[in-house]
Amino acid sequence: MMTVLTNVTVREGAVPEWDRIMTERLRDASHCNGWIRGALLMPLDGMNQRVIVGTWHSRADWEAWHQDPAFTDTATRLDALQTASAGPHWHEVVADAKRQPALALLRSTQARAKAAMTQLANRKRTHHEAHSVAGQ
Repeated sequence: MMTVLTNVTVREGAVPEWDRIMTERLRDASHCNGWIRGALLMPLDGMNQRVIVGTWHSRADWEAWHQDPAFTDTATRLDALQTASAGPHWHEVVADAKRQPALALLRSTQARAKAAMTQLANRKRTHHEAHSVAGQ
């Protein structure tokens, strides 16, 4: 698995349009073979700077995407809105951790079930103790 980073500086006043086009591009990429995920980041100290992060199964998958008309159609439009670009910078993914929604749901359900069983056991014990005292 490979992650590619590209740093971009967007022309003043062009940021909303650039973000819109790049968001379209990320949505289009999500349908490509080998696509895993992507993100568009904005540094807190650079409102007109962006970091494009893409994770692919292979560099070949990313290169094939760059031949896709959905990519080439947006490339010219984005380039016209940028003042600088650095990258791509390639990184092999050594470890990848992400939240497992199904596992989180299972654990949450188990915790709620355990709490409900404990509450039921406490009610039964209280009810039993009350009847034992009344019978004395």
